Amino acid sequence: MNNVIRPAELRRIERGVALLDFVDPKWYRKIDPAKFDLEDGSMCVLGHVYGDYFGALREMADNVVTAAVQKLKFTEQPNVNEIGGRLDGRHYGFETSGNASYERMGQTWLAIVRQRKAAAKRAAARRSAARG
Repeated sequence: MNNVIRPAELRRIERGVALLDFVDPKWYRKIDPAKFDLEDGSMCVLGHVYGDYFGALREMADNVVTAAVQKLKFTEQPNVNEIGGRLDGRHYGFETSGNASYERMGQTWLAIVRQRKAAAKRAAARRSAARG
């Protein structure tokens, strides 16, 4: 299996990261890499952050999509699923579509989470050292 992330998959994940950053800049702290599973609605990105994949999509659609799209200046309109008024998670890399791979996309999400956690740890160590 080819585990190299495809450009279209990466763009979707980047949109998802930007949306999460807008809503909760510390979202990555809520993700436990040991329990992460993009295919599981309670262990995926939104499952870790919000507790439930579909509930998160509804909440995000109801509360933040319009503001996020305006602030982030997305070139595309939000892809809102008309049934239930929720975001289409595929558009934001929260699930796959077409021939995208859950494994590939899940590994990319985990890499982002690990990078964010490592950067936060380094920043905390610098702050601690500066205080002396």
